[in-house]
Amino acid sequence: MAGPDGLTGWLGQHDVVFVTAGTPGAVELALDLCDDAGAVVLYGAFAKDVMASVGADRIHHHELSIIGAFSQEPEDWRTAAGLLQSGALAADLDRLVTARYGLADVADALALTVERPVYRVMVGQEAERMSGSSRTSRER
Repeated sequence: MAGPDGLTGWLGQHDVVFVTAGTPGAVELALDLCDDAGAVVLYGAFAKDVMASVGADRIHHHELSIIGAFSQEPEDWRTAAGLLQSGALAADLDRLVTARYGLADVADALALTVERPVYRVMVGQEAERMSGSSRTSRER
């Protein structure tokens, strides 16, 4: 089982894997999760100096594709910020987050996404700071 804590064995192989976190580790894990002839879609924002270590032989022999996707322009961010500031969007944007987990509880967070439909599950130190504890969850 490759990947952190054997996640790839637990999550299985997939035809398409989206990377929404702009980190090298996320790219490497996505390639581990990608089935033969599958595709990894790099959707998350990456800093210009971020490099991921991937084996060219693996990509070649497993016929993997890496696809970059970019869907927003600076004007989109300005529009979104304006809508938030004006109050035109729901005042309680926290409702968009189904649950928050600390880093120590990442396995529970992943299990939640399999057990029931969720919109967003936050994992990380930021989630701990925002919730005041290492684990919170709200039923939808």
